[in-house]
Amino acid sequence: MMTDLNEFFVTLNRLCSNIQSEDRKKRKQGLDELHKEIFGKGNDRVEHLFDKVFSEIEKNVWKSLYDQSEAVRDSCITLLSEFVEVLKPNKEFVGELISILLWRLGDKEVNEPSEEIRLRLITLLNTVIVKFNQCCAAYTEDMVQILSKTLIDSYPKVRQESCTCASNLACTVPFNFYNHSNKLIKPIITSFCHQHHRMRVAAIEALGKVVRWGSTKNLPTQEVFGSLAEKLFDTTPNVRSAVAKVIGDWLINLHDRYSFFSKMIPLILTSLCDELPELREEAWIFWNKAGIQYQEENEQDLKDKMDFLYEKPDHYPPNVLRPNLGCRTLVQRNLCQITGALSRELEDWKNDIRIKSAQLLCWLVLHAETDITQHTENLLLTMYKVCNQTDIRIVENIEKSAEYIAYFVSPDVYMQLVVPVIQDICTAGHLCVLAALIRGSKVNLLLPHILKIGEVLSDDSICRVRKNDYQYQLLKCVEALLTMVGKDCSQIGSHLFIVIMTVKGLAQGPLVEYAQKLFIKLSEVLDKESVTEVYRDYVQLLLEKIEPTAEAWTSVSCERFLFQLVLEESGPVIGVHLPAVINLLRKTMKADGDPLVKSKLFALMSSILIQREIYLAAVDDSAFHKFLVSFIQDVITPNLVWHAGRTAEALRTVVLACLCCAVVPQSECAKLLDKDRIVHENKSEESALAFLNVDLFSEIFSTLFPLLLNSIEDSAAKTRLLSLKTLESLINLASRNGILTPDHVNQSYPLVLKRLDDVVNDVRIAAVRYLIMMYSNLPSEYNPVAFGPHLESLYSTLLIHLDDPDEKFQSHMADVLKTIGRTNPRCLYEKLNKVKTRFRNFQLCNEILDYLHNLHKSEN
Repeated sequence: MMTDLNEFFVTLNRLCSNIQSEDRKKRKQGLDELHKEIFGKGNDRVEHLFDKVFSEIEKNVWKSLYDQSEAVRDSCITLLSEFVEVLKPNKEFVGELISILLWRLGDKEVNEPSEEIRLRLITLLNTVIVKFNQCCAAYTEDMVQILSKTLIDSYPKVRQESCTCASNLACTVPFNFYNHSNKLIKPIITSFCHQHHRMRVAAIEALGKVVRWGSTKNLPTQEVFGSLAEKLFDTTPNVRSAVAKVIGDWLINLHDRYSFFSKMIPLILTSLCDELPELREEAWIFWNKAGIQYQEENEQDLKDKMDFLYEKPDHYPPNVLRPNLGCRTLVQRNLCQITGALSRELEDWKNDIRIKSAQLLCWLVLHAETDITQHTENLLLTMYKVCNQTDIRIVENIEKSAEYIAYFVSPDVYMQLVVPVIQDICTAGHLCVLAALIRGSKVNLLLPHILKIGEVLSDDSICRVRKNDYQYQLLKCVEALLTMVGKDCSQIGSHLFIVIMTVKGLAQGPLVEYAQKLFIKLSEVLDKESVTEVYRDYVQLLLEKIEPTAEAWTSVSCERFLFQLVLEESGPVIGVHLPAVINLLRKTMKADGDPLVKSKLFALMSSILIQREIYLAAVDDSAFHKFLVSFIQDVITPNLVWHAGRTAEALRTVVLACLCCAVVPQSECAKLLDKDRIVHENKSEESALAFLNVDLFSEIFSTLFPLLLNSIEDSAAKTRLLSLKTLESLINLASRNGILTPDHVNQSYPLVLKRLDDVVNDVRIAAVRYLIMMYSNLPSEYNPVAFGPHLESLYSTLLIHLDDPDEKFQSHMADVLKTIGRTNPRCLYEKLNKVKTRFRNFQLCNEILDYLHNLHKSEN
């Protein structure tokens, strides 16, 4: 045995000589053979002599770490790594190694050029710290200096191994490490932004250990917690999980944790909002443990709360797990320091930060509970601004936060904060927050304030803003009131009606549908059979509200849209309010009024008049006649006066269409205006003027007759057509009422004859029908002899048109001649007989001549 050992040591000496060779290959070979000789298979004879063996070769081995050859240094590190595993704790070994590493890695300029060797050296140091932990205390400062360099190494693997090494050093020699920890913090933080997520995780974990076991006296708080906060936005779940674990560990184990609760609480609460359920659950476990520990540590201070306030309040957000008392107390005692910073981050320019901050606010309110009251004003001011942003994720979380606030803050308090601000300046954000507050409030506490809310929302300056987001949030406020207050909304029914009507009148697209749904909901809440009943209760109030400004309405006036909506949507209710309607029409439809406003309103009145069986079903005849006379005389007549310009021309067409709906029988008017599909099945075949007394009709007829004659020659074909149709109906009614005179006949026929040459065929036919109507209903005072020249002129013109190229029109002219020929058949017979050979349609001429001959014969 002794012989073998002697031979073994002789071999070691020989190999050590090789290590000192000038040839680097021999030096490497010597180290490799030395490793094989000591640790190779079958070398059991030296297992109990490793310390002695190392003492024999250590000088040569240590020297090899200074070798210029990378291969030699690599072999040396391999040999040393094996010795570390088998040697007993040895201060001398640690001291020698640290002095070498300090020179190679910890100097101002790193003296180890090889990345792989640097990695192996730091791995060796890590192993030494773990194996020789009791021997490392004296060299802590040197190790920290080494790590401060390797933590910022250009080689990522060196950095990662250095992070692990720093963690182990902090845990192994905490007492000695305590005063040197701050030197490692900034180097560790430099790896937080590394592109490899494993590097980021290692750095976060290292920071956790270094801070936990180190001194917090001069801790760079902003850098530490700010950097960790940034990593909560990391896209890799493992990184966010590492942050949660570090913060959770500090909350429970950091020796000076009470000084940093205000910094750590926002981070752990943010982790509770993580997108992954596993990470949220992990963070909740840490947070719950921290709360329980805090509760136990402060049991005496929290005794009253534990005895009396342990149960969940009656009014608490549904489906939300209430944090334990310790967690709530932790937040409440650090609320002042958290809310200010949170308000700033809610307005940060980075969208991700705003999203996380909005999520954090929800948890903050849930933990603060009633303690949030003193911070509500400042938080609300920030929430208003944030809710004006377009990111739906931010808005949803702010809404949820506002709801939570209302669970813990009485409406008596928040109404004093919200209402003055909204009255001063109101945005979509203000309304969004108000709607959420209403949804979260306790109903019996909210009731005393609903009247004030209704008044504020229905104020002109609030409800007449024309922005889609704003209008949507306004309707959300109405919906919140209807949902929360229910039947008690009867107190503010008129206010809600005005808000819904205003939004519906001004909005477009989906908002109109939303407003209609709220109308239906309002009718249900108020126990009305239909929306029409709601109109019946509140339309008069709305009409009175918009009446004072009627004379100044323009195409963009809100009141104009509201009035239009009333005319369109109120149905039969409009008949009950005809006096108010005609009053508004008089003021709005003045000759110098806005043409666009007048066009819209005339079009609506046309629909109402042509569907009077629906809209005016509840109106008695007397009221309807009074309305109709006033409408024609005060509204239609001033707008029939001719004015130059295309706008005036278009307006006259609309006015005449409206007049046509009042004068011409419904069935005929519907065809004329292409409104067959909207006319009631029980449509009247009589004019609306047919039932007026003679005096009223005479007054209307005398006013309209000259204006319609002028309109017959209008440049717009539609206007000419409508004028003829309306005039035809008026002549018919005048004849029936006995007020048609020969002057009316003689004044109108020359103008109508001109329309026989009109470029539009419908106008020509309308002129024919007018002549037939008028000469079929001539007044008894009409003397054919006295008005012979008129008749001769009339016959001559009509005979010209009898030779029209259009056969159908020839037939129409034949009907006219037969009708008018009754007045003086002999005269017409003689005229036609003289020129009959000139006509292309001899058969038609002979037919007329035969008719006139028989007529003259029967008269004699």
